[in-house]
Amino acid sequence: MLPSDSPLFPNWHRELLQTLRLPFWFACFWALIGVAWRTPLASVVLLSIFLVLLAIIEWTSHQWGSQKAPFPSWGGKSEQSNEPSEESVQQQIVRSQTTEGLDRFDGTFLVQFPADAMTTTVHIPFCPTFERVPKVQVFPMDKTNVTLRVLAPKMFGVRVDVKRSDVATHRFRFAVVAEG
Repeated sequence: MLPSDSPLFPNWHRELLQTLRLPFWFACFWALIGVAWRTPLASVVLLSIFLVLLAIIEWTSHQWGSQKAPFPSWGGKSEQSNEPSEESVQQQIVRSQTTEGLDRFDGTFLVQFPADAMTTTVHIPFCPTFERVPKVQVFPMDKTNVTLRVLAPKMFGVRVDVKRSDVATHRFRFAVVAEG
């Protein structure tokens, strides 16, 4: 098995070899047929070489496939979970359309207050923008003594003023619903 950082076969060649493997073997097979057509001995020798090369390449690609990739592939499973913990998610956004045909924005946001600050403002962009200024509502998701106020909703976003009543609240989660 070749090491993943082998100077002969660096990691970036894996994807290239996987992509080119089928067309390469298809072309080799048809070249063998063309050359072997002339003499039977050439056909046996070329077919043997072809099969040995095919076995080596397939074995090597199988060995590479069994190694752990340094980065998880799209849709591939990795041993280490890439799912963020609920505490680390800073925002989640879902954009949908209501049964009445209105655009809808649903999001949850995590606010982290700066040290000793009693208020902070969060800007929430709407991308793509709404066709008209949406109706925006905010809801607290944590049971803390925090006040939420919607400031200046626009077609492209909204600002939410978050005010805490005590310095003990460092983090606060809230939801935003906008329809328009």
